[in-house]
Amino acid sequence: MQQIALENQRRQFDSIYSNLTKEYIIERDSFSSGMPEIIYPKNRPNSVWKDYLWSYFKIENGKAKRFRLVIQNSESKKIDGAIMFKFNIDGKIADIIIQSYMAHESYKGNYYDIPSTYAVDFLDSLRVGSKVKMKVTNLEEYTTRTISSEEINNIVKTYQYYKELGGELDSPDIPINQDN
Repeated sequence: MQQIALENQRRQFDSIYSNLTKEYIIERDSFSSGMPEIIYPKNRPNSVWKDYLWSYFKIENGKAKRFRLVIQNSESKKIDGAIMFKFNIDGKIADIIIQSYMAHESYKGNYYDIPSTYAVDFLDSLRVGSKVKMKVTNLEEYTTRTISSEEINNIVKTYQYYKELGGELDSPDIPINQDN
């Protein structure tokens, strides 16, 4: 029975695979029968010193897991210490409240790695062709930035593939089941 379920998952992935390979890098895990491990857009920035939004997800046991929205910044538009990102998506406001574990700061650049649960309003409001502006609520020196259509379209597509491969909202700090 488990073998049949694994075969079905593999077929489902293979049917979506041809679309993914055109626009995404698929890193495979050599220890798990070649099943994909991390999937991210080919046109994501090579450097974290670029103002850019993008997303990725992982495959675990044949199912999409751990969707993440990545917000990174250039050296001139530092977002260190951000506590909330505010987005205006076609006139609708979506907030993403930052937790300390989401911040990644180093000499190579800074970025925020945000779980899907924290970005659900943002993700549900986003459509291909949406007009999106972003600002950091607690950093007055950070001016509003218009998010490019390339960034938006990549996030929409990545989230769509994530859901097609069985992905659900997740967050490492919010328990899914609490049986007290």
